[in-house]
Amino acid sequence: MLNVLFSAKNCNGKDEWSAEFVVLGAPKLPEGCECTEALNVTAKLKIKKPKDDGGVPITGYTIEKLDPETGKWVRAAFVPANKTGYGDEFEATIPNLKNGQPYKFRVKAENDEGESEFTYTDVSLTLIILIEILLKIEILG
Repeated sequence: MLNVLFSAKNCNGKDEWSAEFVVLGAPKLPEGCECTEALNVTAKLKIKKPKDDGGVPITGYTIEKLDPETGKWVRAAFVPANKTGYGDEFEATIPNLKNGQPYKFRVKAENDEGESEFTYTDVSLTLIILIEILLKIEILG
């Protein structure tokens, strides 16, 4: 919010008035992006929402992954704002990853006025394959 004081003066006198302006813009960047799990071709990210939505409700979050084969950022998921809950953070599942490949992620917030800068995960992660080993023990009598 921006408060502005106006003043006008002429031979007939002087007058002052003030006005409040709401400045709308793109949201600030999300406060954090952390990988909490990486198993079997998926990763779970914990994303902390931005503190400033730009004066306009956030419409969603775009998550990108750094493709280990091409070295280019590609869209991995979009999470609509109505799927993030009311708290200041949410989880997102990123599907279709390749086991054994290193990945980095980044996320940006979006509203009707524009997009935030990206927030990046701190480290690269490599997905592991979940192996279940079933042991069958027969006891011979």
